Amino acid sequence: MPDSSLYIITPGALNITALIFLLIMVSKRSAMSPRRTKAFYAATVITIITIASELVTTVLVGPGKGYAGLNRVCNALGFSLSVFLPYVFVEMFDEKYISWHSLAYVIPSIVTVLSALSIWQGLIFSVSDQNEYSRGPLFGVYITAYVIGFVLILISNIIQSRSLRKGDWHFLSLLYVFLISGTSVQVLHPGVLTTWHTVTIVLVVYYIFQCEIQFRIDQVTGLLNRQAFTKRMEELSKSKKAGVVLMDIDFFKNVNDKYGHAMGDICLHTMGEIIKESFGQYGQCFRIGGDEFCVLFQEENCRHIEERINDAMARIIAARSKNPALPLVSYGYSVYERDSGKSINDSFSEADREMYRCKRKRNPVKAVLN
Repeated sequence: MPDSSLYIITPGALNITALIFLLIMVSKRSAMSPRRTKAFYAATVITIITIASELVTTVLVGPGKGYAGLNRVCNALGFSLSVFLPYVFVEMFDEKYISWHSLAYVIPSIVTVLSALSIWQGLIFSVSDQNEYSRGPLFGVYITAYVIGFVLILISNIIQSRSLRKGDWHFLSLLYVFLISGTSVQVLHPGVLTTWHTVTIVLVVYYIFQCEIQFRIDQVTGLLNRQAFTKRMEELSKSKKAGVVLMDIDFFKNVNDKYGHAMGDICLHTMGEIIKESFGQYGQCFRIGGDEFCVLFQEENCRHIEERINDAMARIIAARSKNPALPLVSYGYSVYERDSGKSINDSFSEADREMYRCKRKRNPVKAVLN
């Protein structure tokens, strides 16, 4: 085996080993939703198979070697699978987007058919009887499908910016840029083998990112948890202005006693979804206790507080019309201004007092702001 092949095979084998360890870790403790975990498995397995195919073609390629047939099969396998990666990454990064855009998978499927036909027709690639590789006349179709996949990633990134924490969105944006840049280098310069190093790093980093998110997310509601709330309160104490909205489910214990804890979880989940829909684009949403929720607004978004509360109350009324077992909700809010002499914790206490004043009215959902 030529020394040059060793420089390709060794890091490729290390990438495969790292990805196998990653699969084992995910199988033992997934930090992602079932759908996202499935996409993560798919991306990892595709990467392993494609790396292995590339390693085989590295060993087999060369004029005069009698492995042209096997070389063609391995190239077809690599092209067929690798083109799916951007599309699977979209589903992994943003499971909601690809669910209504599943027709996008038609594009890489066409490339898969062309890659299989290339074994005989040399459409995407060609391997001569003398075992020499070259790009086929339809190689541009492969590139186009790959680019469309990355465009979908960018669109997904824009959509996610509306619901993700700013820091998380910035991190994922950098990960997207790294993925696109690293894989594009090899497409433009085939001799520079960056694609699978890049994909391996992205998969590992993304899993770590998801694990970190799990420490901040409440599993029942999907909102940020108390630990994340405490940290965000510390950050907002340095801001010039911030808004605090508190909400509490009325008589939540009665729901558990009458309908059972499964219904209680449904109430919490429904409330979490309503809070995300009403406040998600304007502030950060937290579950800070058993049936207590908080939304924190920063500076310029404080002017939207009353409007968003009205929206949330209207959504709760609509949800109760479909499921009368859903309880009422009390709320209170306060605006913190650094120059006012009060602390962010004072504003929290003020919002808490307002919330219990609302609760004492016994009909809080109808107490919508005018």
